[in-house]
Amino acid sequence: MLKILSWNLNGMGKEVKRNWIKEAMLSHKLSFLCLQETKMAINSVGLVHSVWGKSNLEYVALDSIGNSSGILTVWDGDLFQLQNSSKMEGYVKVFGLWRGNNSNLGVINVYAPQGVTRKKALWENIAKELQSEPEAAWVVCGDFYEVRCTDERRGSALDSRGRKIFNDFIVTAGLTDLNLGGRRFTWMNADCSKLSKLGRFLINQNFLYGWPLSNALVLPRVLSDHCPILLDSKVVDFGPTPFKLYNSWLKLPDFVALVKERWNEELPGISNLSQIDVLSRKLRHLKTHIKRWSADLRNKMDAEVTELKSKICAIDLLAEVSPIDDSLVKERAKLRIKLNEHLETKQKADGYKTRMKTHVFFHGCINNKRSKSRIHGLNINGIWETAPEKIKNEVWDFFDKKFAEHHPIRPVISSPLFKKIMASQREWLETPSRNKRKLWDVVGKDFCEAVKHFETQQKINPGSNASFITLIPKINDPLSLADYRPINLIGCVNKVISKVLAEILKVVLDSVTSNTQTTFVKGRSILDVPLMVNELISWAKKSRKKLLLFKVDFAKAFDTLNWNFLDNTLSQMGFGDKWRAWMQGVMCTAKISVLVNGSPVGPNEVTFKQG
Repeated sequence: MLKILSWNLNGMGKEVKRNWIKEAMLSHKLSFLCLQETKMAINSVGLVHSVWGKSNLEYVALDSIGNSSGILTVWDGDLFQLQNSSKMEGYVKVFGLWRGNNSNLGVINVYAPQGVTRKKALWENIAKELQSEPEAAWVVCGDFYEVRCTDERRGSALDSRGRKIFNDFIVTAGLTDLNLGGRRFTWMNADCSKLSKLGRFLINQNFLYGWPLSNALVLPRVLSDHCPILLDSKVVDFGPTPFKLYNSWLKLPDFVALVKERWNEELPGISNLSQIDVLSRKLRHLKTHIKRWSADLRNKMDAEVTELKSKICAIDLLAEVSPIDDSLVKERAKLRIKLNEHLETKQKADGYKTRMKTHVFFHGCINNKRSKSRIHGLNINGIWETAPEKIKNEVWDFFDKKFAEHHPIRPVISSPLFKKIMASQREWLETPSRNKRKLWDVVGKDFCEAVKHFETQQKINPGSNASFITLIPKINDPLSLADYRPINLIGCVNKVISKVLAEILKVVLDSVTSNTQTTFVKGRSILDVPLMVNELISWAKKSRKKLLLFKVDFAKAFDTLNWNFLDNTLSQMGFGDKWRAWMQGVMCTAKISVLVNGSPVGPNEVTFKQG
């Protein structure tokens, strides 16, 4: 397990600071310790030992210049084998073998100087270090004395030129800014009037391959105006995750045969079920066999890949002893082709999770997105909590309150000014589907029967209308659930029925939509209104006209919808009883689970469909 502590301690001379570092080292079981601004020359192992606390230490130090700067990098010699190191103004680099997964790892400890020119030279030197070992995993940490955006600084001016150079360096070097937990700012002045995010961890894609679920936690500010930051690669289990079907499986020859065979099997007890329940039962039955097929295929492919590698290795060993004949050369070439084919097939079976050189960029993007989307902790009542159970309980309470109906009785709007659909349109909406297309193979018939059942019964049974909410960060360093955007992932049964209703509704939508509405209407842009308002303001300024603007912004409007209110509004627009019953059947029978790092929390029953 890789753990790195980075801290600008603003002087290492005081014993109280060295004792704090030693306690942190022992409690967190650090692999690396990266200190900035030591303000002293490190000229004895005893001094380093006073902060490390264990005998198995190695270190590289850049001495201070007078009473400023100074960098110290310490590591566990049992975990990391040093191959080379370097130090220049502003950084110390160590590079070697990480014994945990037998991979090359480089750690660059940064204490950036002041001045744009000197910092630019520092970024260029670090970029050269990264380019020297492009296949290695890299971590760049420390005090960068620079921010990336306006949100990372409060109470002081922002140097736009230095910020741009810093951001360009991060992008060009192929680095990712690891999200920070615990708090947003790492530095604060004495009177708490100025705050900045100066400390951070930058990692490359190769690091994400080796430690994909790493997180960085900002520890409480102690004995310095800078907060210590801890990088932890520990994998925390949040529980089982829902079944996923990968599109890549559709390219495997055995998969289609499996679906055809299992879908048409006779299942006991389905004769008395509705068509929607029959469809749900078949989907669950198919899921069980797909999971078993996937596991068996993966094991089979692993065994075959191992065997092919062994045969190639055996021929290579023969070639090292004496020249081999043409038959063995041809056999080796065939084995390599077969090995590549097996690796490609295995990659598809794994859902493109296996690292392949031809997909380095793709996998890097996926790992980066997964790392930034993962919830490593939440600020609950002012305390940073990382325990899965506490995080899940907070998610449950948050969404339970959000989906509760706090105002069951709401005012009803009645107006003759509502635009209405015509009687002929109302009848057309409620006419049973006359889709004459050929049903798609295998599963099409059951899906169509389920839609027809809904057409007559106007409801989806609760067990068939479950969905998941996934949480997407809205900001770089999310601290609470308010910093996440909920995205609803509805089930396939609901999705098919909703799509059918939406396609029908599009035909009459123009009849009830205002000519001035620009959002959620095909052929119109949500940007039309801001553009018109901008033109209006420019005209008013140029003409010296008085102008009053009134902007209404409903925060989380879809979380507060009430079916009775919507039903009344639809009725006044001329929608018939049957159509409104279909809408209610889709929207008011939902059960929602919230995914926390892939593991569901719930379900919560909601009175109106969220999403």
